[in-house]
Amino acid sequence: MHELSVADIERQESDVRRVTHEKVYGFCRYFDRALNLLIRLYYRIPKIEDVETEYGNYLSNASYWFYMSIFTFRSVFLLIERGYYLEANILCRNLIEVYVKMRYFEKHKEQ
Repeated sequence: MHELSVADIERQESDVRRVTHEKVYGFCRYFDRALNLLIRLYYRIPKIEDVETEYGNYLSNASYWFYMSIFTFRSVFLLIERGYYLEANILCRNLIEVYVKMRYFEKHKEQ
């Protein structure tokens, strides 16, 4: 019986990466553009004048959540690209939770 090794895992990741780029070429091709768009959007966030107010505090947190989601989004792609779908799904759930939280606080500023 063959015991699993790091070399086996790396070979599997390489094979899955190749097939992923063949099967979902369009998504892979445009992913960097989408990520660059998120980064550009982040740098267009207006400067927060007063973080001491409740709304300023919310904007500060939302800015941080949005910034961190850029890296999470890239991590999702890297995991999918290598065949780690369950792990990518967990991070996708985190992204959805962050965006829902941002939207909730935006709609319910008084809370």
